[in-house]
Amino acid sequence: MSIADMKLQDDRMFQASPAPIWESVMRDHPGFINHTCPYLGPMLYWISRIVGAFNTLEIGVAQGYSSYFLASGVKDNGVRYNQSGMYYGCDVVDRSEFLNPLIEMGLPVTHLIRDSILLTADDFDNRPLDLIFQDGFHNTDHCLQELELFYPMLKGKGAGYIVIHDVYGPCEEYCNAIVKDPRYEFEFIRFLTAYGFAILRKMEGYDDRKYWPEGDQKIAVY
Repeated sequence: MSIADMKLQDDRMFQASPAPIWESVMRDHPGFINHTCPYLGPMLYWISRIVGAFNTLEIGVAQGYSSYFLASGVKDNGVRYNQSGMYYGCDVVDRSEFLNPLIEMGLPVTHLIRDSILLTADDFDNRPLDLIFQDGFHNTDHCLQELELFYPMLKGKGAGYIVIHDVYGPCEEYCNAIVKDPRYEFEFIRFLTAYGFAILRKMEGYDDRKYWPEGDQKIAVY
């Protein structure tokens, strides 16, 4: 199915189920909606904005649906805080067809065409990563290799985030392994919709007295 056919499908969806806010968000998107997980793209944008992500890595670009939102988050954060950043889209297949339109729009995009586990800090200009969207090869061993590689490159002290897709699907075993692995310090939350996704926050080096003199507030359990 061509991009034009997919956009026509999107138009039909909005006609059948009007959603003005979402439709306005999609107005400038050069691609089409991922109907498997349609709301994940906008959510990634707002996560990027709220955590102030300047350097973002996406593993698994596919047709570039979420790439637009992640790259837009990097650009808009840069404008707001006057700080340069970069969206890095990694895929084993050349995704220029979907990423070049983002570059033409003025979004800060770097296309990395190779296996994610072969990347090094040099590929990110030795910049620490603020946000990683892990949605590439859904093999447990491969995902664990990615995490082992990128964990040191991810900001600590509560400032680095990983979003993992399909955690109630092919990545369930991987996600369960992470939370039990003592090498990693994360707080996390998982959602069931869209095959499940998890948001992990790297807590290594976090000072829990920074914001609350008595330590982080605890949630009461009744």
